[in-house]
Amino acid sequence: RKPHPAVQKEWDDRINNIKALIDERKSTLDRYVKEDLSAIGTNSFVDSGLAEVVETKISDLRKKFESLKLSAEKVKYNYEHIAEGKIKPLSGISTEGSDDT
Repeated sequence: RKPHPAVQKEWDDRINNIKALIDERKSTLDRYVKEDLSAIGTNSFVDSGLAEVVETKISDLRKKFESLKLSAEKVKYNYEHIAEGKIKPLSGISTEGSDDT
């Protein structure tokens, strides 16, 4: 059944906080890359092979941020549509052992 409006508001607030935190971390990363790592590939003190590793790790981190944000959106969609029976289980979350019988 659909959650109580107060519960849904609490969940909305939590999801919005999570998404805001992810956006903040992404902005911090982008600012760091722009200001501190802009010339890492041409820096004479950094091995160019290691610069590629850093760039790969930054790219992976950006993808992880997007994945986390998408997971938060999926959670929000699921609890908003719980009463309509349109819920799709999130991958990686087991429902075994739950009392949903």
